[in-house]
Amino acid sequence: MKVIAELSQRYGKEEKENERAEELHQRLTERLGKEEREWVLALIDEKDMERLKAQEENFQRGFKLGLRLGWEAFVCEDEPYCF
Repeated sequence: MKVIAELSQRYGKEEKENERAEELHQRLTERLGKEEREWVLALIDEKDMERLKAQEENFQRGFKLGLRLGWEAFVCEDEPYCF
């Protein structure tokens, strides 16, 4: 439970949420064989990678949009007093 408390403190998750994850992990460990656990963990890793890739793409798109909006707001060609 020390790991759960540390993760809760570091990432701001409530301990109840982490306890639930730990409980589910324990149940899977008890009921699945080694090969099945490896499959489940591989599936979780793949889904996490998909989510991470989507987050990175969304950040990049948002950053580019912000740059374009900033450029349009501060660059003007037809006024004598521009920033």
